[in-house]
Amino acid sequence: MNQTTLDTIRDEIDLLDHEILKLLSLRKKKSLQALKYKLDSADGFSSGRDIKREQNILTTRKEAGSNLGLSPGFVERLFQIIIEESLQAQKGSSDNQT
Repeated sequence: MNQTTLDTIRDEIDLLDHEILKLLSLRKKKSLQALKYKLDSADGFSSGRDIKREQNILTTRKEAGSNLGLSPGFVERLFQIIIEESLQAQKGSSDNQT
């Protein structure tokens, strides 16, 4: 493999990383939209955590990742971080609204 090919591959990886970041930003925005819906709902907002939903996300994402050739352990750790970041963003946003 020559350097030009390696540079091209690295450039493609950089583009993929940027796409991942854009998707994570969009996911955060959707998480904040979900918080707004919870706050505006007739039931009120009692907790930022929906453990059943979190477990479902972890289970389904591990399965989907495995089908794509990714380690279930890696996918679980990744989505645990994503979920925690979403909860932190929601907490910060709800603190600002109260």
